[in-house]
Amino acid sequence: MQEIIQNITFPQNDMLEEHSKLYYRGAEGVLLHENEKKYLVLPAFQQTEFSTYLNGCSIEKWKKYTNLETIKLYLTLEGKFILKLYAYSLRSVEPERKLLLEKIFDLTEKKELEIEISEVDEQTVGFELHTLAPVTFWGGRYVGDFSDAREVNLAISTTTCKKEEFITRNAKILKAALLDSDTDIARHLFMNIVDNGGTLKREDFPADDRIRLFPNKNVGGSGGFARGMLEALHQKEHVTHVLLMDDDILIQPEAIYRTYILLKHLKKEYQKCFVSGAMLHLENASIQKEDVGVLTTEGFFMPLKKEFNQEYLWDNLKNEQEYPLPAHTYAAWWYCCIPIETIKEQGLPMPIFVRGDDVEYGLRCNPGFITMNGICVWHMGFAGKFNVGMDHYQVNRNLLINQAVTGLIDDVNVIRKTQLDFRKHILRLDYDSAEIALRALEDYLKGPDFIRQDLGEKILVSNNQLGHKMVPMKELGNPEVGLGDPYDDPKRQFVEKWLFRVTYNGHRFRFLSKLKDGVMSVPYNDVYTPSRIAFRKKLVAINPMTSTGYMLERNQERYRELMKRYRTAMAAYKKNQGQLVKQYRACKEEFRTEKFWKAYLEI
Repeated sequence: MQEIIQNITFPQNDMLEEHSKLYYRGAEGVLLHENEKKYLVLPAFQQTEFSTYLNGCSIEKWKKYTNLETIKLYLTLEGKFILKLYAYSLRSVEPERKLLLEKIFDLTEKKELEIEISEVDEQTVGFELHTLAPVTFWGGRYVGDFSDAREVNLAISTTTCKKEEFITRNAKILKAALLDSDTDIARHLFMNIVDNGGTLKREDFPADDRIRLFPNKNVGGSGGFARGMLEALHQKEHVTHVLLMDDDILIQPEAIYRTYILLKHLKKEYQKCFVSGAMLHLENASIQKEDVGVLTTEGFFMPLKKEFNQEYLWDNLKNEQEYPLPAHTYAAWWYCCIPIETIKEQGLPMPIFVRGDDVEYGLRCNPGFITMNGICVWHMGFAGKFNVGMDHYQVNRNLLINQAVTGLIDDVNVIRKTQLDFRKHILRLDYDSAEIALRALEDYLKGPDFIRQDLGEKILVSNNQLGHKMVPMKELGNPEVGLGDPYDDPKRQFVEKWLFRVTYNGHRFRFLSKLKDGVMSVPYNDVYTPSRIAFRKKLVAINPMTSTGYMLERNQERYRELMKRYRTAMAAYKKNQGQLVKQYRACKEEFRTEKFWKAYLEI
């Protein structure tokens, strides 16, 4: 059977038009509209290539993962031009290309061309238009011939909490591009919106039975996605796959379409894999942050691949290569497609509110991951978004829980990370952040009965109240003026290092250290700058990107109180960790069941 496997797409909004090299490189031409459809007018004697991140055809992966037999390219154009068809690969240092076709066309009216693509062993296929006169290009598509297919019903599950603008916009985009289309996906696609914030109404969304709204308690991402999975499990349309997506993203309908076709024709050996969509930055739409993540042995979440600028062919091809998967890989839930059979077998997420629920689920299922150029979303980057309640409470507490529950990450030194985060804050006079980091350990020590309770929102509010409020620097009197880059930390001499460590930055054996008057600037986040913080009475924590910050001041009494709590917690951890692991592990099956989650969600 024949299927459109990829459509040639144009930028869908003004922001993406500024990053048109994701779509085509060379002469940009003029992008015009006709009856809500876009077309491209190219000037004479220019070259435009469509072997890009979003429009190059990932032929190697289509052949590997599906039963694709042959492929054709259809293009609709008018004008005189040379069409060149290439196959691309990155086998060594520089991209290589192989010419498959070169032909002159002189089309005096709008016409659709059909181009056979020969058998190739390269990674991608793309085409170039060399104009000999002004040319109008209305778009095109790659069409594959498959030996067989299976029925796929795809339910998008997105969890939202008071981000009405994002979620309503995405629903409208999805409705116009896919649900109202005359393609096969329109009959097999559904959107389940889980509203944790309680701020949405059905009339906020397009009138369509395939778009459904489910009011939910504010139980975080894990609870929202658990609700979405539950609804999909019992949906009358017999859902075969659940696509988990963040709410605060810019979606590309073509990514969902390609995912659907990919699922429909997957070879049997890949049918349990997760399809893991890439995250590109909303702030800089050409930069890919991650498509598959890795939990390091130090307890950090890192991308499997380096950061790519997808405007460039080298980055496109490098990203398309298959990377060996180290231990502890996962697919983040900004775009992660999971077979419903996996949910039936492996159960639902852990009730850990936010941060690390996708990591635990990926490690638990260990499914294998499929990625492909063009299957992506745009999401706000995490730089400049440090939140101690999220990064040093939720992450650390949830990693400790996941380590105890699963036994799959015993080589990850989670307790060491928890200790270092506490130490980092207390050394920089940030006692409030140190307390939040300490709470992660203290709450883990309360055992599985603690997370059995619906306390996620209460904890989040409490941590946010204790955390710092960033204010404009002028409201603080601009104390950072003349102090230089807060991230620039000069190298210390041996004696300075020794005194810093022995006195815990002047908090103990205080007769050994002399405290410095005056304010020093430091990073607002968790970047450690020991030279800048050493023996200071006051610090100003700064976010240079936003010109905001907050003040920190030495407090000996607070230091003693927190250190006492820390020593008590560490003693309890060392004494009770073995028993805690048994308790958590005894509850893991319960936490994953429909019965538990229905009671937890009160549905």
